[in-house]
Parts: sequence; structure tokens; C-alpha cells
Amino acid sequence: MWNLSSGTLLTTFVFPTIITCLAMDPAERMFFAGGGDNTIYQVNLYRKGEERGYVSGVMEDEVMAVGGGGSVADIGDGGLVFRGHK
Repeated sequence: MWNLSSGTLLTTFVFPTIITCLAMDPAERMFFAGGGDNTIYQVNLYRKGEERGYVSGVMEDEVMAVGGGGSVADIGDGGLVFRGHK
């Protein structure tokens, strides 16, 4: 994943199979990667961090971007996987 305005590498995603297609969530919170072995991987681009405090009487969670700084994210162990699709 690249930052198009600066041209810098943000994160490299490593999948356990060849990826043949991608689809981005319209809100850009996640993307789906279709594998050559009939699997679809859901990759969340944000994760919940620690609780930061109360805002208007409701506990607010910190939302953090996944990766950054050229890090590598291995999708094989942590993502949601849909199997048996064609």
C-alpha cells in the first residue's frame, strides 16, 4: 500500500496464496483480496486501540491505522478468511 501523494511505501501485505483481484470498501476501512485458491481475505485497515476517555458521556475508543512506515503485515494468521468461493 502506497501513499500516492508522497510516493512512500506505507505497508506490505503478505498473503499465503497468489492474489488475483482486489476490492476496496467504499469507506476505505478495509479491502478484500481474492486468492487463487478460492479464498477471499478481508483486510481491516484500522484497528481499535486503547480506550481514550469519555466524550459526551460515552466511552471513546482510539482508532489506529494498521501498518505504516513500510511495515509488513502477514495476513495468513490474523484476518477474516472466506473459503470456497469462485
